[in-house]
Amino acid sequence: MDNGEQQQQQQQQAHPWPQLELRRRQLQQYRHEQLVHVVYDQVTDPGLQAVVDDAVRTITTRPPAEQVQLLENLVANVRAWLRHSARAQAPP
Repeated sequence: MDNGEQQQQQQQQAHPWPQLELRRRQLQQYRHEQLVHVVYDQVTDPGLQAVVDDAVRTITTRPPAEQVQLLENLVANVRAWLRHSARAQAPP
């Protein structure tokens, strides 16, 4: 191991918080992306699929800090729409 690698390793061991925070954000982003995929898979209406596609494209252009809240809102709204749609189609 050369001197530069050794210094980098020592810095990482001395200050692991930035790496842990980055990993936490990556895991959170992955979890939200998976939620969107699960919700999207439940959407069979082509019009709603187009809306979800457009919303996801828009959300991914926002800063990462905003993306989390926007994705959570999208998932909640789609789930609410699906519940409402299921109730509307249920026989009386």
